[in-house]
Order: sequence, then structure tokens, then C-alpha cells
Amino acid sequence: MSFKISKINFLNIYNKNIDSFKYISIISLDRIIGLVIVYFLVRKISGENFAFWAQVQFLPGLMCGILALGLGRGILRLFVDNKIPQKIIAYTLLAISLTYLIICGMSYLLILLLDNININKFMGGDSNAYFGMMILSIFILLEGFYEILENFLRAKLSYLYLVFLGLKMLPRIIGALFIIIFNFDFWVSISYYLMFSGLIIIPLFFFVFKCIKKYHTKQNYNFYELKSFFIKIISYSFPVLISSLSLPILQIMMRDHIIAENGYDTLGVFSIYLSFIGLLIYFPDSFQNYIFPKLISIKNNHKNLKINKNIILKNLRNSLIISISFCVIFILIGSYLLDTFYPKKNWTIIDSTFISITSFLTMFYRSLEKAYLIYFPHKTMVLSYILYISLVVALTLLYANLLNGPLNAILSFMFFFLVSTSIMLIFLKKRNISIIQF
Repeated sequence: MSFKISKINFLNIYNKNIDSFKYISIISLDRIIGLVIVYFLVRKISGENFAFWAQVQFLPGLMCGILALGLGRGILRLFVDNKIPQKIIAYTLLAISLTYLIICGMSYLLILLLDNININKFMGGDSNAYFGMMILSIFILLEGFYEILENFLRAKLSYLYLVFLGLKMLPRIIGALFIIIFNFDFWVSISYYLMFSGLIIIPLFFFVFKCIKKYHTKQNYNFYELKSFFIKIISYSFPVLISSLSLPILQIMMRDHIIAENGYDTLGVFSIYLSFIGLLIYFPDSFQNYIFPKLISIKNNHKNLKINKNIILKNLRNSLIISISFCVIFILIGSYLLDTFYPKKNWTIIDSTFISITSFLTMFYRSLEKAYLIYFPHKTMVLSYILYISLVVALTLLYANLLNGPLNAILSFMFFFLVSTSIMLIFLKKRNISIIQF
């Protein structure tokens, strides 16, 4: 197997995608700030509190994709079209936001009614479980609103998306400063973090509806158009939701397995693995995510299908090449970086190799998935078949306990993407869509 690599002119890529690189700079800064915060928090707070902080960084993004029924991704894919009437867009966003609010409220009440010790511990930790559950549930609610509203701005390629992406970093920095610099109580600091996160949502709602008026100038609509659009977004989003549930199921079961086998505090170590996996794919994946609406627009331009296809696949291929470079470098220096950020564990080249391979496979699958969603948006259920086959393999490896501690979970994570990537490669190759050539 070999990559078909053309000479990459990085300056030319930058000039053509300057907004994309602004986006990458912001989210890269966010990731760096996150790692700096982790560096100091590990040395400042207890293992339990650090594990809860890790849950706050991980679980809201994971759960909002589930509780929002996948409609956030539907917004990103289908709201690119500016010809959709203004009121249809506004009503759809309001309906999705209200639905999400109701689902989050009912989910929180259900957790309280069940009052299960394991669920309480997973959501809120050991010593302050009920308050922790409430805080985490509100973070999940806010994260869902962010995803719904920001995905609309992404679909419009609005500069406001970059503005609010930058603003979203501030509450976490404030919360961390209260702990690290001012020695505030951990839960008081988390509460301030939550409060400032909520305040940003208010202007975000205002500017989104301002953008609706700017980009969707068509006023007239009828009930049939509204009904047709709702059916279209649900038919796209629901299968995507079903498929995307596989990864949260795997990650939640990995965390539950780690707690059962090694204790709650070990989640902090596991979060370090996931943080560096995320760090390695951040640059190439962020580039792909930002240009995804552009690639959809290119595909919808039917003037020259062959040229359009080459442009789309080249963009996906270039980011994958960058991913390989990052992963190879990390194999060599990763253990030193890991030891710097989390000295409580003895890190080796095995850890950096597992992280690098898992990162590349994750990026590889996401590239293939984007190609699939661009060309087959009405056949998204196929993604479910692929990912649930991968889930079965991953869970089998997880409970086989082939390795010790969090590394066992990373092995299952690695094979989840290895299987899904292999199947997707074959599927797309048969349809003459190939990022690589054999």
C-alpha cells in the first residue's frame, strides 16, 4: 500500500485556506492551554478532583452528540444551502434546541430517580457525587447548545464561529486560574467555570439568529417545505446518530472497565492517553472539519465532476499526510512529553507508539467518513454497520484484558478504528473513491 502523494506547496495551501488556519490556530491554542492546565492541576489537586476535571473536558462533548439526536451534525451538513427559507431555518434551530433541553432535563431526573451508586460515582466522583452530577449535567446541556449553534455558523463559514470558539476557552482558563493561582476550593472554581460558560451562550444565540437573516434572505415558505426539510434533516441525522453512538459506548465502557479494574483515580491516567491522541489529530482533523462545508459546496457544483472529486480527495489526502508526520515524530519523543505532563506514571516508547498508531487510525477513519458523507449523505446507515462491527471487536479485546491498566483500553480503541478503517476503505474503493492507492 502506498500513498499517492503530490508535491505539497504549504504556502499555497495557507493562502487558499487562511480562515482554516485561523481556526486551526485557535483550537491548537485551546489544546495547548488544556495541556498546560493539566500540567499544573496534576500537581495541585487530588486524584479524584483531577478525574472529575477530566470528565468535564470529555463527557459533555461525548454526551451532547447523543442527547441532541445527531441533529447537530445534520445542521453542519444540510444548512450549507442558503436557498432554504429564513423561517424554516429559525424554526428548525429552535425546535432542535428545545428538544435537546427537554431530553437533558429528563435524563438528569432519571439519574436522580435511579440513584445508582455506580452511575453517581461515574458522573460525580466519590466525595461530592450529587453536586458533581448536577454540575456535569449542566456542562452537557451547555455543550449541546454550543454544538447546535456553532455548527450553524460553521455551515455558513461565518467568522463569528472563530470568535466564539476563542471566547469558549476563557471560562476554562478562569476556572483553572482560581484553583492554581488563587487557591480557591475546587468545587467553587468549577462553579465559576460553569457560570462563565453559560454567559457566552446568550450572545451566541443572538448572533446566530442575526446570521440567519443575513444568509437566508428568502422569506416565503409553506408547510410542505417545512415538513420536507424536517424529514430530510432527520433522515440524515438519525442514522448518523446511531453510528456515532458506537464510539461513546466504547469510551464509556472503557472508563467503566478502568474504574472497576483499577479505581476511579486511574481515569486521570486514561485521560492523558486520550488527550495526546486528540492532540496528534487536532491539526489535520480541524483542517478537515473546517473545510467540510466547502467540500460539500464543491461536490454540489456539477460543472466538472471529475475535477471536483480530485479537489475533494486531495484536501482529505493532504491532511492525512500531515497526520502521519505528527505520529512518526511522537513515537520518537512522546514518552518524554508524557513524562513532563504526568510524572506520576512511568512512560515508555510503548505508550507513545500506541498513542501514535491509534491517532493515525482515528484520523484515517475520519477522513474516509467525511468522503462518505460528502458523496453518500442519504445512505448514512451504512456507517452504523461498519462501526458496530468494529465495536464488537473492540469490546471483545477490552474484556479479554490482554494488557494491564489504561493501555488495555487504548488497545481496544486502536482496533476499533483499525477495523472500521479497513471496511470503509474497501467500501469506498468499490465505488471509485480512494484517498490512497494500493
